[in-house]
Amino acid sequence: MIDVRKLIFFFTLTTVIGGAATRSASASDEMTTVQTLNDITAQSSEIPALLTGKTIDLPPAVVEKPTKPKPAKKTIHSEIANASKSPISISVQENSALQKKLVDTQQQLENLQQQWQDANQQLEEKAQQLEQLRNTQKNDTTAALDLKKSQAENQKHIDALKAEISVLTAAQVTNQLELAEAKTRDSQDVLQLKKSLAETQDQRKSLIEQIATLTASQMANAKALAEVKSGNSEAVETLKQSLTKSVTESTDLKKSLANAQSQATALSKRINELTAAQTTTTQAQTAAKADTDKIIAQLKASLTKSEAQTTALNKQVADLTAAQTENATVQTAAKADADKVIAQLKTSLSESQAQTTALNTQVESLRAVNEALPISTTVPDSQDQLRAYSLGTLWGQEIKGALANVQSNGFTPDLKQVVSGVSDSIRGEFKIPKEKIMAQLDTMNKQVLASQQKTSETTESEGDKFINDFSKQADVKRAEMGYYYRVLDAGRGKIKPGEVVSVSVKESLSNGNVIKDMTKTKQVVTLPVAQFPPVFASSIGLVGVHGKVQIVVPPELAYGDRGLSPQIPPKSTMVYEIIVQDVKPGQAK
Repeated sequence: MIDVRKLIFFFTLTTVIGGAATRSASASDEMTTVQTLNDITAQSSEIPALLTGKTIDLPPAVVEKPTKPKPAKKTIHSEIANASKSPISISVQENSALQKKLVDTQQQLENLQQQWQDANQQLEEKAQQLEQLRNTQKNDTTAALDLKKSQAENQKHIDALKAEISVLTAAQVTNQLELAEAKTRDSQDVLQLKKSLAETQDQRKSLIEQIATLTASQMANAKALAEVKSGNSEAVETLKQSLTKSVTESTDLKKSLANAQSQATALSKRINELTAAQTTTTQAQTAAKADTDKIIAQLKASLTKSEAQTTALNKQVADLTAAQTENATVQTAAKADADKVIAQLKTSLSESQAQTTALNTQVESLRAVNEALPISTTVPDSQDQLRAYSLGTLWGQEIKGALANVQSNGFTPDLKQVVSGVSDSIRGEFKIPKEKIMAQLDTMNKQVLASQQKTSETTESEGDKFINDFSKQADVKRAEMGYYYRVLDAGRGKIKPGEVVSVSVKESLSNGNVIKDMTKTKQVVTLPVAQFPPVFASSIGLVGVHGKVQIVVPPELAYGDRGLSPQIPPKSTMVYEIIVQDVKPGQAK
């Protein structure tokens, strides 16, 4: 919040004492004092204000009606009026100092350019590494594709072998079935032939018996014929006829017997042929089965070999895939490292550019001050002059802080007009009516109040959510004072209340914006435990030497409703990482 009266008060005091104390001081003395204050500020720039406990709480402004200046102040105004009539003078020392700052700025810019070139070189090296990784990955991908193609061909060959085995197996089964069928058919034919042979043999036996009977009958007839040779011719004739008939029948029987023997011989030959054919078929079947088994064994061996090759190819593909994954991981890590380096360089460049801009702004501010204030001062030598000049430099820093506060609220004042307003306020001669001045300041004040109210509500809401989320995390506890903490490293031993502790602190907002980081500048604050602010004294006691603790502090235990402009908004929840760097025994009282 901008306090209008306080701002005018600072401007008035700065200009009055600066003018009364004779401002020129060869101008270099002013810069020396300002530089000294800057050095003091820079030395403690990374120490959180909450840790030092040195925040300045200004009293509320008192509304007073403008009164006429007292006689004593007329003397000061008369001195200022007399001093304002002196021509502006910029000493050689001041010009030298300005030139030195410009040279330093140019040197910083050259250093930044060199850093940028180094960063570009690193980027080129990283790019070459990435290109090499890409080429390696491409080669690995090509090899993997070739292996996959070879694997596919082997698989195709295996499938063909399996199909051929299936065909041969089916053919073997068919041959076995046909052979079994042929065996069955030949066996039936043999049985039929054997049956016919048996029947023929039976017929032959019957015929032999008939022949024997006929022979016996013929012999009987012959005998009878011999006996009846002397008998009548009629009986002889009858016997002859009977004998002729017997001879004819005997001849027919012999023919039938010959035919039967011929048929039996043919049947025996056919049986022998069928038996030989059956033996040949069995041998052929055995040979065919042996050939088939040999082919199947060869195919199985080829299949086993192909499967082994496929397994080897699969292993190569897996190895290549793993290597490719590893290359991708390395490539990703290299890219991440390169991105990290780039980000760090960009951050360093931005910080350096910001410092350069700040230096240029200071140079321009000094030039503007010298151009705007027609005051020539001398080097303060008396004690009163030294005191006055020192107060002027101190209040100058306050005004500088007030300007920074105004800028943080969204206003960018014209420095020349600011200095002109300060000078006019000191002289009591204004270029515009006071009513218009107050109206402008009142409008600006209302805008700032509205903006800060909105920011305060947003900041408070975000802080509450952060505390709620943080409190639910593992190993997070709530201290009796009301802050939340998590011990990141317990350290060694236990810190006693009377010991002297050196700590470094990283201060940040709940949104992650870092405000101060003493670890970055390797700074420490060394105090007896009891002299630390209560929040820090309490949290330091949670760890030992080289311990580390993270604490989340609500607004009421930190910067409260006011915050710390311009970096810390009102009602901000603060996050601190505290590292105990060293512990020493306290001095005996």
